[in-house]
Amino acid sequence: MAATTLNVGIIRPGSPPLNVNLAPSHLPADVRRSLETLAHAHAAAAEAEKELAGVRGEAWHAANAKAETARQAAGQAMQEFAALNAASSTAIRDSAQAAFNQAIDRVNTALQQAADGLAEAGQAAALFHSVTPGKPVVRTDTRRANEAPVRHKLAMARSYLNDARSFVPEDLDG
Repeated sequence: MAATTLNVGIIRPGSPPLNVNLAPSHLPADVRRSLETLAHAHAAAAEAEKELAGVRGEAWHAANAKAETARQAAGQAMQEFAALNAASSTAIRDSAQAAFNQAIDRVNTALQQAADGLAEAGQAAALFHSVTPGKPVVRTDTRRANEAPVRHKLAMARSYLNDARSFVPEDLDG
């Protein structure tokens, strides 16, 4: 079973709770496996509780024992996850930094591809607006092509993309 993102609420006296999302892809392999075990144990406990809620009579005792076992297994998985998590804090930071760097690289690549696409669209728009039906295409840098509203919109979009690039952090301290 692949674990999904785990939202952990950290209670801080005098401050609002701090919510931390643990995504398996951001964690080292051993911590990821422990998170998946924890998620599986909690899912099993929730299923056992659900079954317990629908049982009456003599079958309740067996269902209650099953639910109690599942709750204990979930508690044990949480303790093991917490212990491994505490022992692996440096590895977790390194793994999170690597995930951050990969994500930022994807963002920068996507922004560059978007800017390149807008530039290509601008060139196509210039060609479209510079061609006069029945006449040869001699040059595309005509007044009509440069003043086309679509070219201004594309230039504005490229400008916004360039502005967006300046807000993308390069490292975790930025």
